[in-house]
Amino acid sequence: MKRTFIASALTALMTACATAPQQPGFQLSGEIEGLQTGDTLLLTEMIMPRWQDGKVDTLIVKEAGRFSAHIPMEHTTFYLLDYKPKVGQPLESCIRGEEIFARINDHITLKGSLEYLGALHHSGGSYDDEVVKNLDSLTTIADKEMIDIYRQAIKYQKEEQTDSVNKYGQMYNSYQSPKEMKTYRDSLTYRINDTEYAAFMYVRNLFDKTYSQLKERLELFTPEVRQSSFGQILDRQLTILKNIEVGESPKDFTITDKDGNKVSLSNYKGKYTLIYHWGLCPGTFWVNPKIMELYEKYHDKGFEVLGLTREDLNKLIFQRGEEFRNLEEIKGLLNHPWTTCYTSEEANTFINDELYLSGVPILMFISPEGITLARGYTEVYQEVKDILEKEL
Repeated sequence: MKRTFIASALTALMTACATAPQQPGFQLSGEIEGLQTGDTLLLTEMIMPRWQDGKVDTLIVKEAGRFSAHIPMEHTTFYLLDYKPKVGQPLESCIRGEEIFARINDHITLKGSLEYLGALHHSGGSYDDEVVKNLDSLTTIADKEMIDIYRQAIKYQKEEQTDSVNKYGQMYNSYQSPKEMKTYRDSLTYRINDTEYAAFMYVRNLFDKTYSQLKERLELFTPEVRQSSFGQILDRQLTILKNIEVGESPKDFTITDKDGNKVSLSNYKGKYTLIYHWGLCPGTFWVNPKIMELYEKYHDKGFEVLGLTREDLNKLIFQRGEEFRNLEEIKGLLNHPWTTCYTSEEANTFINDELYLSGVPILMFISPEGITLARGYTEVYQEVKDILEKEL
């Protein structure tokens, strides 16, 4: 669903239509240096906790440097704000867009420069809370530094100055946020803080949480927060984390593979099984050949792999051309010897939630008895290897 608003004309429009009730929502305004008349702002609802794109509100800027719009919504929502200039291309950035947490009747204001979209200052709504305000200020500083480092790396990459690329690439990869940021973030995420913003912060960091940790945190929230939109997300996630918890047996599921065949988790009973959720990312490029080696060594002894990925990733590989397809790390992704299922297929989309496939690569290792032995990102590879070496 896509809606379009004429930002600066909205006030006049609402005055003219005063007899019509305004839809529930929040007011979003901004004073952003570099924003030009005719630029387009795209406000995308993020469906949490999988960071999936939802509806998009489109705002056309009518006055240079500023905008204002009423954004209809039904409940507290997390958004990403991006933009498309009327002329030229947006500046390259390591940050996709500006994050916005909004409740009904909030008035959120953004200030800063378009050069640092993704690192703007927020005010209004939850951002007026002292802890949130301090966290936002520190995050803005850190994100600006990250953007600067990233742009230097890109600049030298285009100039083919390898030493400088390596220098700034290392700076980017080893960047440490201010310690105070962690203090404020942890006070919202882990300690007793009975606000929906605290519930939101826990939702956005769910990727490395266990069932027991989430259960303990939920018990610290008031009934009002647990009944809020982000509190309900946490409640639903409790069941999902229980299903994928190490030491538990995930429930059986049936999905369709890329050739149209039905595949069930129960088909792998009696064998060590690795559920391997992959994508086009450095982590996948690193772990993929290692999993291939394990498969070649242990498959005949009772080791299976079930591959999960989005269909459009396979298409993207071919769209990037022959040179890209011929890279060794890409060849490996195109020649998996095990069963592969596409999570974007309508019959398979449920598995994203059921197994909480929040990123790539995710490895979930299951015993012949159907018990999860290990789950996580690339660090789980070593656990899988050690168990196979010992047991097979």
